[in-house]
Amino acid sequence: MPKMTAEQRALVRAKKSIFRELCIPWSYKFEDDFVSDCAKYPSTDPVHILDRIVRDTVKDNDDKDGKYYYKLLCKHYAHADAVYEDNIIATCGMDGFEKMKRAKYIEYCGYLYGRRVYAI
Repeated sequence: MPKMTAEQRALVRAKKSIFRELCIPWSYKFEDDFVSDCAKYPSTDPVHILDRIVRDTVKDNDDKDGKYYYKLLCKHYAHADAVYEDNIIATCGMDGFEKMKRAKYIEYCGYLYGRRVYAI
């Protein structure tokens, strides 16, 4: 088993803080899967690997109002006021995108270069 890098450790720490805020239990299996998947797919963004691994747990905890996805989006785009729709879907998935729209965490604010933009 490869060791976790400093970058990976920072990502795990940020994800754990979101889970703690939402009272979702953290499993150390996530970390093992994350490290092994990062080793298998070195060209893939580690953020997306970790998000894919924990996504099912969030769905199982039934995040009805999209708060998890909103916090995830804010962590990824900390200094942004608006984000392209395709970037939101890549980060949170279509399910997270729809939940945030319904809960009004994000709001459509126009087109920029032919792409939809949502205000956070």
